Amino acid sequence: MNKTKPKPIVMFAAESNSEMASSAIKSGVNAYIVDGLEENRVQPIIDVAMARFREFQALKDELDATRNQLSERKVVEKAKGLLMRRKDISEDDAYQSLRKMAMDKNKRIVDVAESVINAFELLD
Repeated sequence: MNKTKPKPIVMFAAESNSEMASSAIKSGVNAYIVDGLEENRVQPIIDVAMARFREFQALKDELDATRNQLSERKVVEKAKGLLMRRKDISEDDAYQSLRKMAMDKNKRIVDVAESVINAFELLD
């Protein structure tokens, strides 16, 4: 469940056990608290765990977005390379060609680049 709908998890344990702590962290526990179940400590522990969870999620989202951008850029670069070789044009001309096709079809440049790659693969 924590992989599809991540939630902050705090685990309280009566005694220290490094194997259990390691296993808990690998399972997605955000805070592993040993011998700390005192009423006045619970809310601050939860607050810190939630803040750390939000921070981690933001970093994870940023990493996912960066990976996606890199993947899309690789597709565009591949399409540019194919256009450059097939049409004997410069890199800038190949990019401008992709850009114009994207604007004409009202599509994202990466979608047009994928179509170009697929078309060239069919011709080979």
